[in-house]
Amino acid sequence: MPINPMVSSGFGENRSANLHTGTDFRTYAVNGIPLLAAEDGYLDVIHGHPFDYGFGLALYVRYYYRNYRSVYGHIDDVMSRYHLNSAWRLYNLMAVDRYYSIKMPSRSMPVEKGQIVAYSGERGIGPEHLHYELRDENDDYLNSYHPDHVPVIKPEYPFIKSIHLLTPGRIMGNAGSPESSCLLKKRSLAVNPVYDCPHPLPVDGNVMLKARVNDHANAVNDISVYGISVFLDGEKIFAFRMDKIRQSEKGRLHSLYDMGKTYGWPYYYGYNLFIRPQDKKSIPSWIKTAKNDGILNTDTWAEGEEHELRLDVEDVEGKITEAHIRLKKAIGRPYHPAALAINREAGKTHTEKRNDMEVTTGILAGDAHLSLEERKKVKPVWYLKRTSRAYLIRFAPSNWNDNATGYFYAPYRASVGIYNQHGRMISSKYDKGKKAYYGTLSYSDVWYLAADSAPPSFSFPVINGPLKQEMVIIPVTDFGSGINPHSVQMSVDGILLSQSDVSRWNIRYDYDRRSLYIPTGFHGSRDTFQKGKDHFLSFTIRDYAGNQSRRWEGIIQLKE
Repeated sequence: MPINPMVSSGFGENRSANLHTGTDFRTYAVNGIPLLAAEDGYLDVIHGHPFDYGFGLALYVRYYYRNYRSVYGHIDDVMSRYHLNSAWRLYNLMAVDRYYSIKMPSRSMPVEKGQIVAYSGERGIGPEHLHYELRDENDDYLNSYHPDHVPVIKPEYPFIKSIHLLTPGRIMGNAGSPESSCLLKKRSLAVNPVYDCPHPLPVDGNVMLKARVNDHANAVNDISVYGISVFLDGEKIFAFRMDKIRQSEKGRLHSLYDMGKTYGWPYYYGYNLFIRPQDKKSIPSWIKTAKNDGILNTDTWAEGEEHELRLDVEDVEGKITEAHIRLKKAIGRPYHPAALAINREAGKTHTEKRNDMEVTTGILAGDAHLSLEERKKVKPVWYLKRTSRAYLIRFAPSNWNDNATGYFYAPYRASVGIYNQHGRMISSKYDKGKKAYYGTLSYSDVWYLAADSAPPSFSFPVINGPLKQEMVIIPVTDFGSGINPHSVQMSVDGILLSQSDVSRWNIRYDYDRRSLYIPTGFHGSRDTFQKGKDHFLSFTIRDYAGNQSRRWEGIIQLKE
């Protein structure tokens, strides 16, 4: 783009269902910014959908350099050369309601570096922005937000929020915290940012590391970092660098992220700095070093012995922020399964049942503790209605690969799912054969069945587009079962839109941005809605539990 690019979403970010395989650049709420070819090459594919799903409209350009190609997504139009824009409009009319791809004859439509190939827009999911991807000769995704590919101007260093140490077989503390953590303090005299933990963290047995960090990039939002390296007493034991995502890896966000990102400002990303057991057969390409799978074994440490752990958090320009943590060997509660008496033998399956709750282990690889007791008092969560007894499940395996399955028996599917004492949903899966909700358990927790009792809520709309309202974006949130995107009931001037009208108007709920998108370019069948004039809009929406929001009302102007 012939403007200073500002990032709104980075490469490899957590998108709740997949990793973000490109970089989103802000286009300042303007359509029609020229987009330039990155290298000499030729036009490859035009991809689109007449109702603007997904990318809406995307152009693929193949480069002579290493046979790479780039993708320009959410664009408003393509270049007029080769009559390309006319061909696209024809395909868009003929596609009816399906995705389409126009494959160009190889090397038949050459472009030069710096030549305009498309124009930015707001088609597809989200407001005005450019989604830019770079793919290699195997069609795997490369990090496009890198000085090798786009100009990067960011004087800021990455930021480290906190460090979390997880010991398999841990026992839940009195406050319910599942792990030992440290809020870091910054050294005042350091040239590059250096953070310290003010006290040593006690550890025992196998220890895994997680970190909450982000990158203060030249961005609308703080974004995910480029890489993290972990050192124990100066020796590198784990490192990842988000330089590439294979086609088969874009759905493996849980191999990288732990807590996901927080919604609200600022954004922090929780990273797993170890290899999970289910990832050992196919280690993701972004993991560069993993000694002992990134797991610290402290069994040989003497009680009270201390070691230094260092984290180097890196951005795309190579700027590094450091964190230093002291680890201290401790034995017993709450970091070791020996804190609870072993009552389950290895090599067997075990079951514990009480009233309508049952916990079953697989064949244990190591000894464990398993017990089940009813809890009379559980702190209420305002958006949930408790519908069953609450149970404290004490599960402390000595082998971190062991886990258990909990079953909550219910005669029919009337609840939302299993929650813990902090209001976090454990599972919404229901086994019709056992007539029970079920979820996986890897440590001690309190479980109960609950129903969502709070309706969705929304805030004032944010209007995007110069002067005319091209897109009304209304943030809608739900703390319980989640927004049902097919439950929108919308009226214009008191006339209720049919579901086919809602579909034609392309009204949609965006899970990533937790917002309802209402385009004002109406494509419905009714002729009572006059373009260029103000109309009264109202709508309600439901969550999956059936709770209906209050009615939102506002004035919009249908686009000419």
